[in-house]
Amino acid sequence: MAIIMFTDSVPSLVTFEFSSFGSEYLVNNKLGMLGSLIVVSIKLIQILSVPSLLLNKWIKICSILNIIILLNLVVLINYSNGWFVVEKGTNDIEYSFLVIFIFVSFLMPKGIKASFEFPDIDLNIKDI
Repeated sequence: MAIIMFTDSVPSLVTFEFSSFGSEYLVNNKLGMLGSLIVVSIKLIQILSVPSLLLNKWIKICSILNIIILLNLVVLINYSNGWFVVEKGTNDIEYSFLVIFIFVSFLMPKGIKASFEFPDIDLNIKDI
């Protein structure tokens, strides 16, 4: 997962594509200068996720932050463009869902059922 996060975040950092997204898309959609700040924050979270995943530290915080980022990406960008987006820089929605489910698996390593399982209580009427 660290390699995926690295290959997703570093190239756009080197080419400064994230800056144009912040200034063109987010600023034009009534977020003003906050758009650029949001994009820089997203890139920092993604870049800091790489050592976090490699060192196996702060995995839950890293997962929650990246899930929030990816869900917003799906709602703001991918949903309006459809399931398969072929434009450069918008990523496909199936990629986002795959990464979201990987991060969810980090939050619940024993599975969904085990994460919400309660101990069985034997209520025998004869004991009452």
